[in-house]
Amino acid sequence: MIDEEKVYAVIGKRIREERRKLDWTQEQLSEKVDINPKHLSRIESNANRPSFDIIIKLANALDIPLISLFVDDKDKNKDDAVGNIKYMLSELNREQQKHVINIIVNLIKEVKKIAK
Repeated sequence: MIDEEKVYAVIGKRIREERRKLDWTQEQLSEKVDINPKHLSRIESNANRPSFDIIIKLANALDIPLISLFVDDKDKNKDDAVGNIKYMLSELNREQQKHVINIIVNLIKEVKKIAK
């Protein structure tokens, strides 16, 4: 059975994570989706349950797939290498993520050259 409380808690957590990656304030995001900043704060803290319409608007404003608001990747993937990388990247803003990904891509290219 699905625990609604947990679902809304994950949604709020994921909204906060994605907003912070963009270095946006609650005021900036709430303006983009036309809701009160206090309402957004309460969504992020799981004190309010957003309508599906608001969830869609938030995903669009954050430029993320809708499904990503319902999945807490951190809990699911902590034990595997890709999950660990995703977890560490999730703690960075987008600019920092781009820099780290560029380093990883170049590192993989070098490893492939050596392995030939």
